Amino acid sequence: MPEYYSAFLQFIVRYRSRILFGLLAVFLCLQAVVFVGQNILQRPASVSFSGCKEQSAAVEQKHAINEQQDALEVVWLKHTKTKPSFSMLMFAPNVDFVTKKIVKQGFAERDTASFIEFTSLQLLMESKNKNNKKKIAIDMGANMGFHSVHMALLGCHVLSFEPSPDTFDLLQANIRLNGLPLLQLHTEQDSSNTLWTNFTLAVSGGSVTPIQAGVSNDSGTGNLIRLPGSSGMTTFAASTSFHMTPLLLNDTNTNSTNVPNIQLVWTDQLLSNLGIIPQSSSSDFSLHLLKVDVEGYELFALQGLDLHKKKFKCLMVEFFPSLLQSCGVADPVELLLYIHQAGYIFLDEKTFQRRPFYDDQANTSTDTTSNTHENNHIRAWGDDMVAKAKKDGHFNLFAMTKSTIDDTRTT
Repeated sequence: MPEYYSAFLQFIVRYRSRILFGLLAVFLCLQAVVFVGQNILQRPASVSFSGCKEQSAAVEQKHAINEQQDALEVVWLKHTKTKPSFSMLMFAPNVDFVTKKIVKQGFAERDTASFIEFTSLQLLMESKNKNNKKKIAIDMGANMGFHSVHMALLGCHVLSFEPSPDTFDLLQANIRLNGLPLLQLHTEQDSSNTLWTNFTLAVSGGSVTPIQAGVSNDSGTGNLIRLPGSSGMTTFAASTSFHMTPLLLNDTNTNSTNVPNIQLVWTDQLLSNLGIIPQSSSSDFSLHLLKVDVEGYELFALQGLDLHKKKFKCLMVEFFPSLLQSCGVADPVELLLYIHQAGYIFLDEKTFQRRPFYDDQANTSTDTTSNTHENNHIRAWGDDMVAKAKKDGHFNLFAMTKSTIDDTRTT
């Protein structure tokens, strides 16, 4: 045996444990690289994913985000942890904390995603009963489209409202990225407002109709302010305690930045124009799911919808006391009382069962004492959440109509 071969064998035997450990470390590193490569890709907004038609179209669609920063990047997450899973194009983690959550957890908001999946039981039950009405969901404050896409993949026809122009571009990109029908509303201009008409749903399964506008209890325009380091957190409040700054966008015609006037729509009027409301037994639509996350404008958005008359089966709403106050709602608990008095039952955010302060006749009793009792419980619960929000910031609340709860229990 040659001397060098013998020395090599002696080296292997002597350091075998270290060699095995080193090989294992290299293997694990390679696995990590493969995982990252398969699930998260960072590219400049103007770069197309060559050889991948869907991703290329999504990124190049209006550059996926506004041209206000040439170096701004988007992140492609290949698989969320929702059921079903889908892909997302998002602002880079260094400019948006929602992206950080999605990349880390696979969810924008785990509790909201769980509620969307929970309400799919209602869709399943209705399909078994041969209810062929098209299920309408409204996403007020759609952001980059995480929940809109999720609802559409579960069979809803989603109207997605997002006022911020650059975020709206990502919303449209994510609809196309996941192969969903992106329905456009035809516009008709009158003397004061833009009215949408000719809304049709000649598609099977789910779809998303993106609408670049804010929602309120009146029509008009407003200016957005944005939280630095969080591209998706914008509000129409004049000012907040979060040191937000005016939303500035590039004007390619003048090569300058400006504060855009964003359209605010009266939701009730819009849905009437689209023929979605009023509801009747002969209507082609069923109001299934309403999500409201509009950074302090939640009460105005629900008032604009007239929630007392337009009953969605399921409701998700963000409760952010400090932003509600910044938007002119002196008492944030008024939002909870409005929802309760509209006939909704608040649910536990983990089990999605009715909260214990409801009795069996909640929201249906005409007895003044019972209603006062429930209002007092809502008030006490709301005051407690306002106090907790000073530490935790905000909460997501979930509610259903009593008939929907009863139907869901039978599935």
